[in-house]
Amino acid sequence: MTRYEVMFIVRPDVDGEGAVDQQIERYGRMVVDNGGEVTGVDKWGRRRFAYEVQGFTEGFYVVIQFKAEDAVVNEMNRIMRIADEILRHIVVRLDEPKSAPVDEEQPAEQAESVDGTASEPVGEADEAQPAAT
Repeated sequence: MTRYEVMFIVRPDVDGEGAVDQQIERYGRMVVDNGGEVTGVDKWGRRRFAYEVQGFTEGFYVVIQFKAEDAVVNEMNRIMRIADEILRHIVVRLDEPKSAPVDEEQPAEQAESVDGTASEPVGEADEAQPAAT
């Protein structure tokens, strides 16, 4: 299964938080019923738009993270496109987390002498080089 994130904006003239929760439940159920898994829901709340969208100047923003097959995403896009409650939506595929590369060559560390003070790395000198004239 692939990791996805969908962000959608619910119209502000619907019945407040109850309608937003219904939309979250609707699309979350769509993922789960088709063998996927909802991994996170983030309600951003009511926000103003930078410009007017379909006659509205604000809407309820919601982000849902989930794991699913491509067919689920295609169906979700289709439903959100025709849903009257949704002003805008976007579904993005999330990159798989990459493991940190293992660096086999660690940088040379300064060696400590017996008395606990650090010694100078080999090959470096603090002596000033005479200037060429």
